[in-house]
Amino acid sequence: MGILIDSARIAGFRGINNLEVSLSRITVLLGINNSGKTSLLKALHLAVGDYSRSLSEEDFFIGSDNKRTQQILVDLRIVTIDSDENRVELFDDAWQAEFGDKIKAEANGSQYVALRTCSKQSPIKGGFETTRVTLDK
Repeated sequence: MGILIDSARIAGFRGINNLEVSLSRITVLLGINNSGKTSLLKALHLAVGDYSRSLSEEDFFIGSDNKRTQQILVDLRIVTIDSDENRVELFDDAWQAEFGDKIKAEANGSQYVALRTCSKQSPIKGGFETTRVTLDK
């Protein structure tokens, strides 16, 4: 059994003000230059990789009022899938041990893990601060 990031919500990152996207095991991003393909990938990298070390002011969304957003949010939902890529109701023992009490259940009993990454400027330390927490919903 494996796991899959099946949905992502991104807010305040680069040219993305607010986006929710469903993902499958294979997702193809198509679009003209400067349409947000790389921004989506870098937001995922921020959430599950080490992109937070590369954050700069230019990564924070600038609205039509020319104001820069104060924080970047990336929410991910992780589900478990079988070898045929079908969603499975429960995480297996290995993933149960890995995720522990971070695992939540939908009304139908299907388990998931929801993670939130939040990045913002750190006025005290300078630079940027990134935190990762588990969401209940």
